[in-house]
Amino acid sequence: MTNSQLLAPAAATAAVVPGLGQSGVDLTLILPVHGSAATVRTVVERLSEALYAQCISFEVVGVADADALAADEVNGLPLTRFVRADDADIDATLFSDNPVATGRWIAVLDVEAAAEIDAYGFVELLHQARERSAGRA
Repeated sequence: MTNSQLLAPAAATAAVVPGLGQSGVDLTLILPVHGSAATVRTVVERLSEALYAQCISFEVVGVADADALAADEVNGLPLTRFVRADDADIDATLFSDNPVATGRWIAVLDVEAAAEIDAYGFVELLHQARERSAGRA
């Protein structure tokens, strides 16, 4: 399924792969959440700003176990929803019969690794993945 593994600035590893394309969004950004609510908020706000600026439609799916963070601490984040899954069930949750990742492209980015990510550099990863995919068509 993965056709491009790309390295984001600030030493954060991101994978950008073709998605199911079942929704009207270009990108589903999946964030396995292991950090503080403040870190989650910062990462989502930074990436959201860059995606809006590039006119990329998106949704953010935070994947957290029941103890990872309190929902009221991250309320109000744009286009963001959280699903509950423990580490062993993340793949099953994301790619089940009713997958939560439905964008044309899917990016997985660990919140802790992305705390200092260059958001516009991340958006460039999406552009590069699109160009590589178009070159293969």
